[in-house]
Amino acid sequence: MIQRQIVIKNLAVNYYFARATDDTVPTVVFLHGWRNNAKIWTPILTSLERQNRYHLYALDLPGFGGSQVPPESWKTEDYAKAVREFIITLGLNKVCVVGHSFGGKVGIKLAANYPESLEKLVLVGSSGIRVESWKNRLVIWLAKIAKPFFAIRFLQNLRPRIYHILGADDYLATPELKSVFLNVVREDLQSELDRITMPVLLVWGDLDRETPLVLGKMMAERLRSARLLVFPKSGHFSFLDRPQEFVESLTSFINESGQSH
Repeated sequence: MIQRQIVIKNLAVNYYFARATDDTVPTVVFLHGWRNNAKIWTPILTSLERQNRYHLYALDLPGFGGSQVPPESWKTEDYAKAVREFIITLGLNKVCVVGHSFGGKVGIKLAANYPESLEKLVLVGSSGIRVESWKNRLVIWLAKIAKPFFAIRFLQNLRPRIYHILGADDYLATPELKSVFLNVVREDLQSELDRITMPVLLVWGDLDRETPLVLGKMMAERLRSARLLVFPKSGHFSFLDRPQEFVESLTSFINESGQSH
């Protein structure tokens, strides 16, 4: 894989790519989840690169990995626009977007609002359907009270431990993206799912605790042209738990004909 940077929405965006020998083959764009970066896809990219059947791209979404942090409080829509600009700027064609977790949420926005940018979508343990969990409510509540609460000097050193105990690690781990994280967890994309008409493959681990399988089943019901693939004994990172099965399922899906547009 070759590493490069490109300016997208006035930000330096880091990405990795490998071009196949045949210029006419499909392109696969990989989007990582929260607290991760493009390198999370390395085992999958390595396997696919050996096949020399696809153009491969994996980018560090703004604020993650080697990409610059957005100066504003971005929403999922802003990330979708950034990926769209990435695809257009590089002149990518016959694109299949593969998004994991938060990357899947970005993929949903992209497919719903800019369907001309891609032909197929793969959602892996994707977020997108908002569930009123105690954890989400807690993170939003903490954001409101944390500043005055932790202004008390003797409590400042306890901050990381308190957040960890309360299960708000994602919020704490990316302090420069706290407002972005709050925007993202508040968003529910069920109406966007209803507008997606292209082929969609849903990949889920049956032991996923971050985005439980029930959410994958809900997405499958709302999407017009989707099928749900469940990997047994796999968690939120099912593509790493079952890399060979994931690659086989992905390539089979990409190679299927009968695209909707």
